Amino acid sequence: MPGSLGTTQSKVLLLLTKPSLPADVPTDDWHSAWPVITPLNALDTPNHLLELFQHDNVVAMHWPVFALNPTTQGMLLLQNQLAIFRQQTNCSEHMLVMVSPSALLLASPYLKPWPNNLWCAVMGHQSATVAQRLGVPQNCLVYPGGRFFPESFAVQEDSMGLAHIISQQYGPPHLKLLVAKGPQGRTEYIQHLRELGFACDTLDIYERKPIPTNIAAYHALLNIIDTQHATIKVAIWFSSSEAVQVWTNALNQLAPKQSGVVLQSILAIATHNAIAEQCRKMGFMQVVQTAPGIQSVQRCLQQI
Repeated sequence: MPGSLGTTQSKVLLLLTKPSLPADVPTDDWHSAWPVITPLNALDTPNHLLELFQHDNVVAMHWPVFALNPTTQGMLLLQNQLAIFRQQTNCSEHMLVMVSPSALLLASPYLKPWPNNLWCAVMGHQSATVAQRLGVPQNCLVYPGGRFFPESFAVQEDSMGLAHIISQQYGPPHLKLLVAKGPQGRTEYIQHLRELGFACDTLDIYERKPIPTNIAAYHALLNIIDTQHATIKVAIWFSSSEAVQVWTNALNQLAPKQSGVVLQSILAIATHNAIAEQCRKMGFMQVVQTAPGIQSVQRCLQQI
């Protein structure tokens, strides 16, 4: 059955499509979850991958399709706004919304010390963990499944789930939102917050650019699926619908005759229903939807 999980396999190659960040930016927790390699040096010899599997059942290959870089003007505005908040004795009428772990990591040089009582809203547990590591106090964090709502409360860990929590816990007249994001996307989300009655300003703190297609990595993947499909299961973790489209379009262009076999063989792991729908739309035959965050993906891999 497409998308179902079966018995545990011994070796899983996990393709991570998370965006690439500048070298001086702190790393996310997924770097410590599995041995992480890159497409540029991962498969330089036929035995390289097998050598890595001698020590771990799951090996992750970082295969970003987008690169994120901070914008000078956006970060300066964020730095200045946080400095203003630090001069205030109480910032409880303000909330800084960080749209992703990447946004937090890119803004990390400016977050400490965190302004007194300034709310920090994030999309879920993974972002909350990153925020605390970067200096945001736990009692200032608002996120789906956080301290305002028990885990059993059916709130999706995404932007709409966060908007629901904010609207339920605060009245729009009492809270001013500042959303730190990239220039693309989130338009509907910002509009939704404003329709709820919130005063909502935005800061474009980073830019997103496509990474040139890594032809060698696609050819190496085709070789793995062709020669080692019996011993190595390939899974790919998508955290955005745009990444699904870009990655799959490149595959179809580079290997139109083999792309059908690849899309039938690979397990696509999606952390949101919209991403899962995009995976199916692009032709993936095995799609599993899981909650956002590294631990959820780890549990998913244990069942492959």
